[in-house]
Amino acid sequence: MDKISTFILKGQSIDVLYNNGKLAYTFEVGGKSYGQKVEVSSRSIMDIASATFLLLENALETIEAVTKLTETNESNS
Repeated sequence: MDKISTFILKGQSIDVLYNNGKLAYTFEVGGKSYGQKVEVSSRSIMDIASATFLLLENALETIEAVTKLTETNESNS
């Protein structure tokens, strides 16, 4: 996939990727990669906006889950 953008969300650097009709994000925490991809069904603005929103929502949920897991693991150590 080709990186099209990078942004910071809740202190995490997130890469946005695109290839062959798929839009994705990825980020790394503690040496592990996390991310998701969705298929963009057409080039319409509505489809692109919808896919982007789904990815952003998923990124927020994933960052929160990974942060909680990391904090729990650190407190148990």
